[in-house]
Amino acid sequence: MKEQTEVEPVFGTLNVGDAKEAVALLDEGFALDREIKSKIERLNEIKAGLSNVCTMNGIQGVKNNGIGFRSTWVKGRRSIKRELLLENGVPPDVIEKSYVTGEGYWQQAFFEVLKP
Repeated sequence: MKEQTEVEPVFGTLNVGDAKEAVALLDEGFALDREIKSKIERLNEIKAGLSNVCTMNGIQGVKNNGIGFRSTWVKGRRSIKRELLLENGVPPDVIEKSYVTGEGYWQQAFFEVLKP
């Protein structure tokens, strides 16, 4: 039988080898997640600034030394509204029978455990 240990914030009890691997991956993943979120925030600020420059100058983009940025408007996707279907005479049971459920997926996220 493998030696068991409890490791926080890993859920449940893991053997020592798995616990060490989980903690190492957790630490690296959490730090990387924070770094990426910080960089994405800055990237969005840069994109907004470049978009403003383009808009104020009536151009779609800018380029310099082999790199560029383009800002284009993309129309929203068409969708159907249940309320409008009802207003236009489609019976509620027909609407209900027309729904489909998409494929499921794993939601994965890092979080910080706040200690009391």
